[in-house]
Amino acid sequence: MDDYNEVLVNCAKSSLATLKETKVEKVAIKLLNSILLKLEVELHSLHRKIEKMEMKIATLPSEYFLTHQYKAEVTVLNDLKRKRKDVKEQLLLVKTTKLS
Repeated sequence: MDDYNEVLVNCAKSSLATLKETKVEKVAIKLLNSILLKLEVELHSLHRKIEKMEMKIATLPSEYFLTHQYKAEVTVLNDLKRKRKDVKEQLLLVKTTKLS
């Protein structure tokens, strides 16, 4: 009878562990989806800012280019592109983690 009780206790522990893992997985998936959404919004925002900055640089008067006054705009553009690259890498990492 003791062996039977021990088997029942082990089965119950195993079932509880599986339930806890399932709950943790659900919470983790919700968190990953939230992070994905935030990163996608940030990526879209950066994309729009980059487009605006590129348009601004493209429409600068020619005097700006002759006198090298465009460097501040180019620096901002490069920073935005670096941020976009970082966000894309983070997005890829989160997507990969979610698929695992």
